[in-house]
Amino acid sequence: ADAGPVPPWPRTVRSAASSLSWRWRCSCWAAAPGWWMTCGLCFVTCPTYVSEYYSQAPQKLSLYHWYGSARLFVFRVPENTVVMRWILQTSKGKGAQCQNINITAHFRAGAPPVINPLHTKFGTNTVALPSFNITIPLLTRDQTTVFLNISNPVQGDWFVAAHLPEDDGKIEVKGFSAKCSYIFQPQMFVQRLLNVPVLEPNTSLRMSVSHFHLVTHMRIFIPENTAQLVIQLTNCVVNNHVVEACPVTLLIGSNSLPNSYLKVVNCSESVNCKKTLASPPWMKWLPVTVENSNADWFVSFNIAAQLAVCTPTESGYLPTLFKNLTLLSKDVTMNKEGMFAASMKTNNTEATTGQRSCFRTQPFLREALDIASVRFYVLNGPEVAVTSDYPIILLLNLNTGRDSGGTIILNLHLNKTSLLTENATVFACLSVGSPVMAMDADSINCGEALSLGYLLKMNTSLLSTYLHVPYPETGRWYLSLQILCPNDKGGDDCGKETARVGVSTVLSPCIGDCGVYGECRLLRTHGYLYAACVCKAGWSGWSCTDDTHAQSYQKQLLGTLLLTLSNLVFIPAIVVAVHRYYFVEAAVYLFTMVFSTVIFTAVDILLTMCSFPF
Repeated sequence: ADAGPVPPWPRTVRSAASSLSWRWRCSCWAAAPGWWMTCGLCFVTCPTYVSEYYSQAPQKLSLYHWYGSARLFVFRVPENTVVMRWILQTSKGKGAQCQNINITAHFRAGAPPVINPLHTKFGTNTVALPSFNITIPLLTRDQTTVFLNISNPVQGDWFVAAHLPEDDGKIEVKGFSAKCSYIFQPQMFVQRLLNVPVLEPNTSLRMSVSHFHLVTHMRIFIPENTAQLVIQLTNCVVNNHVVEACPVTLLIGSNSLPNSYLKVVNCSESVNCKKTLASPPWMKWLPVTVENSNADWFVSFNIAAQLAVCTPTESGYLPTLFKNLTLLSKDVTMNKEGMFAASMKTNNTEATTGQRSCFRTQPFLREALDIASVRFYVLNGPEVAVTSDYPIILLLNLNTGRDSGGTIILNLHLNKTSLLTENATVFACLSVGSPVMAMDADSINCGEALSLGYLLKMNTSLLSTYLHVPYPETGRWYLSLQILCPNDKGGDDCGKETARVGVSTVLSPCIGDCGVYGECRLLRTHGYLYAACVCKAGWSGWSCTDDTHAQSYQKQLLGTLLLTLSNLVFIPAIVVAVHRYYFVEAAVYLFTMVFSTVIFTAVDILLTMCSFPF
């Protein structure tokens, strides 16, 4: 009876009935004339979709004043999810105090979104990528529902932050003014695919798309030290006719917000449907999708993948790496077992001594200090030997799921005496997922095909540099260092140049503990912990470094004196009470004056005037 194709959003009940029904339909189609080839393949590789629903309790929104004013929700997208739908439900109370208002929702995969609704300034060298956001107008109706669909989403944690417009700063006395309640509740539907075909390296896989299967999904595992991935489609057949240009679209990677690094290749525009990716994300499953360009065509093709791997080879005696290791506890882990040089090889062949190294790894120690607080140590450091022959790579392991609520603070210092060539520059690139192994001296940014990197430079004129990355994505971060000269494409023009670079890397809850005019606060939502700064004395910004509306010292002093010295009005009452022998009343007035003054100075909103900080 149910002979139609699988709907884009099947029933949410997780059962085997839908799978059996779909397989039954394929077998019925096989008996019909003209459908033998399509249904024969469908019967063997018929996709089985499972729909799941996730929801969290609704929360009351607040006017935005600092990051703690936003309500943060955390969802986890399961593996092999092909479609994700957000259902955002908003509602407001009833009454004249409930006005029309806009609710803003921010989305990000891997870490909480970095938002800036107040349009304040970020600190120097602080990376602040704009978040993906949507505005939900809550007008005459008491409830509004908005949908957001994302295909091929990246698996893992997804974060949603919602808030109301900017707080006007007015002080309201409780009980004298009525407030309106604005409620926000996000829900998530996902459709994931079971038994996804695995694309093995150097093994051709025969796949097809048709009217009943407009999309086919595959995945390939990217091992560590992979330098290059090549995916190619060949032997394309359309309706039993061999064609040169395959009428399909090849998609590699996943969609994430705010930035999507999904690679799209239109195979119908070229005879050679081939895509080469440099340094794909390591130790992950990479989704590969092929979409049919014409629903009336049955297209079959061969798809194959090739990996070029830099296999580590030992360059030193392992016990010598532990001579300078003095800090060793249960909270300290070493990312590598030794220092290695890596040589290029393809198709899992053994590396030979004559091969040229393509990168070198430096052992790194991770020490967990506290919540969102990690310190990294360079083994046999703190300086690292950087060369022009190949980049040196340091691994920053931030994939525990508890590290995305802090800030990466990276400090680099070049030893001037170690760099002999004046026109040489030390390039540093911090990236997530995979390291950058091919740098260009003329580039103004860095990154690979499916990842974004942050570029830093040092030379004899600029010996130090630093970088702040708030709310880093959960994953494996890599720091690549290499010496390059002008017009250099890989270290050939610099000869055998070597330099010493000091590396200091920590994961801190806040940048500089929010400075003098701020306070670092730990926030929690559904068991997830993250930190943010709340600013004072008119200062603003992510780390309280924006002095656009900062109060002067004279204004701060005047405000503090007016707030504290106003308690001196108790002195006449104390004198009159003592004069008339009301000693109990005089003591009450005296205690009230003294402790009121102390409390006002201790909890003064002007931090610099605080006499009893706590």
